[in-house]
Amino acid sequence: MDLDRFLRAVKNGELLSPESTRYFFTPQILHSQQKGWEEMYGPGLWFYVEGDGSTLFYEKDGHNAGVSGMIRHYPGRDTSVVLLSNLGNGAWDPARKIHKMIIEGQFDN
Repeated sequence: MDLDRFLRAVKNGELLSPESTRYFFTPQILHSQQKGWEEMYGPGLWFYVEGDGSTLFYEKDGHNAGVSGMIRHYPGRDTSVVLLSNLGNGAWDPARKIHKMIIEGQFDN
């Protein structure tokens, strides 16, 4: 999908300078702490950081009247999830289910 291609192009340094690319993919501000992980803001992305400092995934999501969507990338698995919905809150439940499947290794080879 185009969203995945875009995010990978940014990550590969095709769209920003090396310094800006590093900054874009670095968690900056703590939003909340949970047991064993932190939710952090970055410049444009949300980061879910595990207790050991590794990023479990980063994402960008959004919604408007009648639509919702997200892109989520799991860097440790090099796996992206892109969800687009014609419902205002339609992306979140599938995202939770897919997350659980990824964590449980159901997509591993």
